[in-house]
Amino acid sequence: MLESERLLLRPVELTDVNETYRSWMNDPVVMQYTESRFQTHSLEQIRQYVLSVQADAGSRFFAIVEKQSGKHIGNIKIGHIHPVHRHGDVGIIIGDKASWGKGYATESLRLVAGYARESLKLHKLTAGIYANNIGSIQAFLNAGFVVEGRFSRHWFCDGEYVDGLQMGLLLEGSI
Repeated sequence: MLESERLLLRPVELTDVNETYRSWMNDPVVMQYTESRFQTHSLEQIRQYVLSVQADAGSRFFAIVEKQSGKHIGNIKIGHIHPVHRHGDVGIIIGDKASWGKGYATESLRLVAGYARESLKLHKLTAGIYANNIGSIQAFLNAGFVVEGRFSRHWFCDGEYVDGLQMGLLLEGSI
């Protein structure tokens, strides 16, 4: 379990897969900048996904829980952890829209970065982000990530092609 002043990050459990979680995954606003937006998600599909990530030695999947209320507000994952190159990809979703704009994504990213450096001994974290996803870009920047590259007109979103950003965080030094 990872802990900050306001948040706990703990492994996602099958008991987390409920109607609230399903509603996040099927909310077009919550999912608008994810590749998961192209399908409707059932509870069983989400359960199978959680089981597959739990079984994947190259991933770490955390529930983001607000400490004060105990409310599960989102998830954060480090995936594709490469054992030789020592890097991993970060994905995050704050599913609870009432929790948007409160800095929880940045706080979660900082916790995961510390865990990746200290416990996983990773060298770097990366993330791919839609260039029009201003909230996520700001959260990653606030957590110390930098834009390392831009892919022109990379993703089709809201009726047009948008650029993709590759962001990265070197885990050397302090986070």
